[in-house]
Parts: sequence; C-alpha cells; structure tokens
Amino acid sequence: MISYDERVLVQVLKQFEGMTKIKVYDILQKIEEILIHHESPIKLSTYDESLHKIYTSKNALPIGEYGFCYVEDQCDYICIIKIKTLIPKILGGENTYFTKGMDGVILPFTSKNIKKAFEDTHLKNHIYDFLKTNHLKKRNPKTKRLIIMEILDTIDPDHVKQKDVKL
Repeated sequence: MISYDERVLVQVLKQFEGMTKIKVYDILQKIEEILIHHESPIKLSTYDESLHKIYTSKNALPIGEYGFCYVEDQCDYICIIKIKTLIPKILGGENTYFTKGMDGVILPFTSKNIKKAFEDTHLKNHIYDFLKTNHLKKRNPKTKRLIIMEILDTIDPDHVKQKDVKL
C-alpha cells in the first residue's frame, strides 16, 4: 500500500521528468529558500512576488568547501552554468560550462564544444552562422544576456521552425 507522502513524491518527481540534474537541483534550492522565509501552512497566493524574486535571482549551489555553482541562463536547448571558486578569476577561478538539452553532460562553454554538441541537430546551421560573425560570449548590451541564448530562444522546439532571427 502506497502512503500519502509517497503519492505526493511521485507527483512531484513526474514534474521533473526529462530535466537535467542541475536544473532539478536549482528548482529544489529555490523551493527550499521559499520554505525557509515563509510560515506554515503554505498559501500560494502569498508567494507570487517572492517566487518572482527568487526565480530571477542567481541561487548558488555549494561545491565542496572552495566554491559554488549557479545556473546563469537557460533555454529549451542549453543551460549555462557558472562555477566560481575562491581562486581569482585571472587564475581560472570562474569557469563557464553548459549542458545540452536533457543529456546532463557538463562541458566547458567554448565555441568548439558548442559546435560539436549541435553538429547532428537542426540547430547546426544557426550555431555555425552565429559563430562565423560573433564571439560565443558576446552579450546583448541592453539585456546583458548572451546573444546565443536569445537566438536559441527564438527557435521553437516543438515545431522546429525558426522565427524571425537576424544574426
């Protein structure tokens, strides 16, 4: 016989199906932060503003005693992860990685790795065209978001059709 707690846990786990581990950890950390700052019983109507603030903030996940990581940005195709350590940035203390889709493999965020990750997908031409004329870590001056992420967000994963994208 399945207990009530087990049924609720199964319902929650179904919501995580297909997500990468790092994305699930990020969501769980945000839930934990919400629960720490609010009283019981939980009332969803009081969380609207808090949820927005927490979701848009960069929550860090500790990595041992020497650093932390956080999700910098994500879209349907890629998740950008920053890892910071106590070592100064100039000595390699901050590194950027990415995961592609649901594979969960974390790779350094370099042009070579991005090309390799998307070489057998429908996004190959978009990635190659972008990298011909732009640096991978180029950001939109208004939004401060990586331009590659903005381009990938314009491509509909369900219909595999490109919206108006100008590289």
